[in-house]
Amino acid sequence: MRSFGKYDFAVKDCRGLKARPRNDEKGATPVIASEAKQSIFSCCRHKGFSLTEILMAIGVLAVGMVFIAGVFPVGLYFSTVATERTIAATVADEAFAKIQLYGIEKPVWNGCADYNDVWTNSLAEFDPNEYAWPSDNESIKSKQYFWSALCRQVGVDLVQVTVFVSRKVGAARDIPKPEKIENVKGDRYILDIGYANRNFAGDGYRIIDDENGEIYRVIEKTINNSNNTAYLRLDRQWRDGTPSSGIIWTVLPPAGSGRNPVIAVYQKTIRF
Repeated sequence: MRSFGKYDFAVKDCRGLKARPRNDEKGATPVIASEAKQSIFSCCRHKGFSLTEILMAIGVLAVGMVFIAGVFPVGLYFSTVATERTIAATVADEAFAKIQLYGIEKPVWNGCADYNDVWTNSLAEFDPNEYAWPSDNESIKSKQYFWSALCRQVGVDLVQVTVFVSRKVGAARDIPKPEKIENVKGDRYILDIGYANRNFAGDGYRIIDDENGEIYRVIEKTINNSNNTAYLRLDRQWRDGTPSSGIIWTVLPPAGSGRNPVIAVYQKTIRF
């Protein structure tokens, strides 16, 4: 029972209100009080969301979830890159230490040479386990990271050592090692590697100039099948813009895989 003015109201539901006069006011006729009806309706009526509002809320939520979902792969990628680069720096330091420990033959070669061919006892193959990281007693098959090196004489007892730190790609069993191609022709930012070497290197690869040990990054590889040409676009000018021919080195992916195995390339001059 509710009171409004001089009337008492019995509220059964929100569809109808019946008013009767108070006992102290005789002769009054029951009426429907519009003011009281509106007041009580506001107390007992519960308004929900419309379909349009629900659809708009779902749309906003869906767009937000799409953006959030897109962040996870990017974050995972950069996390992996950061981890591998940290490992690569450790592997490179270990590689330089091993090269200095095991030594090399008297530097008498021209250009770059694979460390496996110039180490102190070059008549024997360098122990493959020494190329793997970490250096422990575990089988080399279980290792995921490897190093390889190019050596170039720069003085009487100075050798420029370039270390490639690579990851294991696919089911490859061979240790990634530098390979070379000859008679490439460079002119400013473009390097003509010849159609026969069209599968050599690719976007993002690092290549080493045999003559001066300079490190270049491949921005883009272009293959033109109509005129049988293959070009590499470099991140900087080849030999300071001087058109010339030469030899380049890089680490290629194993057969059947197109993924670049090299994580990073480090260079250091060591005195022997």
